[in-house]
Amino acid sequence: MDHIACIVKSCKQSEQPRFHGICGLYPRLFTPDVAVGMKMANFTELHFEYQTLKNGELDIDAYLMLKESYDKAGFMLSTEFFTGFINIGLPDDNLEIIIRHALNILEIMGSVIPKPYTPVPGTEVYKKYSCIINKDQIEMLSPHLFPLSSINGIMPEDYNELYRLMAFLNYKARQKTFDLFPPRVGFYAFRDSLRKEIWKIGEKEVSTSD
Repeated sequence: MDHIACIVKSCKQSEQPRFHGICGLYPRLFTPDVAVGMKMANFTELHFEYQTLKNGELDIDAYLMLKESYDKAGFMLSTEFFTGFINIGLPDDNLEIIIRHALNILEIMGSVIPKPYTPVPGTEVYKKYSCIINKDQIEMLSPHLFPLSSINGIMPEDYNELYRLMAFLNYKARQKTFDLFPPRVGFYAFRDSLRKEIWKIGEKEVSTSD
């Protein structure tokens, strides 16, 4: 009878639906109560939106609270399923800031995923830059083509390299190696960021010896 009870219990567990938090999760709203509720509801993926302060800096306190809530709830997801997005492709992008924020998110969460932006008709960004947006070929607004790169001066090739650098950062979770050459501007920004150890939260930038 005991083994039958185990089989029934196993079946009931396998029938429990699994939920995936793919978009719309914000670090500051992931309180301990929310985390426990999502754990009990059987969320097996948590992917958090990019959260910054009004001055454009990463909301470090929100990410630290998120991680604390995650740990207290008993989540033990692999880094592939517990990630933080970072927005790229915006008109005011700055590679050094993007990389610094990516390193901060990586330190806290273990995995960071670039999320390309596309100008959506009706939004303020679309209205502001409508004069340079190709409205005749709507497919050219694909986020993966970085339609606003001509504004921030970051070439699509540099964004593509940034993808490769992010993949390198996530390497320990994906168990792959990546060829970073030929290096472009993103590579040098990444190298300098590592040299300055700017991912260290709560500390000033400190240059290490070459």
